Amino acid sequence: GGNPLVSGASTVPPVITQITSEVVSGNVAVYSDSSGQIGVAMAAVSGRWPAVGVALGNALSGTTVAWSQVGSLQLTSGMADYSGYLGRRAWLGRSGQITPISGSWASGGFQSGDIGQPLGVIANSGAIYFNVILVIWSGGPLGVAAGGTF
Repeated sequence: GGNPLVSGASTVPPVITQITSEVVSGNVAVYSDSSGQIGVAMAAVSGRWPAVGVALGNALSGTTVAWSQVGSLQLTSGMADYSGYLGRRAWLGRSGQITPISGSWASGGFQSGDIGQPLGVIANSGAIYFNVILVIWSGGPLGVAAGGTF
């Protein structure tokens, strides 16, 4: 047993519980606002990134939500479609979704004003292994290929 994503004595990824500043749905990327509350991270909205983790449940505004910086998600059929992206990077989407570089939640495409923040790796058509790091690029995920800056 144990979690292959965490080394050392602990086999459970660290889970943080924090008050929300808005309604937060499970399985979306979250950020910490200037008041230390959790909201939905968005690649398209300045001030709502970088993502610090992934929400592990649903929460109303002003209540608490559990989130983690590292772990895995297996979404139910229809919640995400990562088909064709096995082993590729998952990104912070324009509205908080965890998405491949195109298709699924990114079907509208990233825009030049978006930031690119890798959130993990796609494990199968509906699952990701996430390890949220605070590295971002200008120009969305495509800015990486174009030499975008931090």
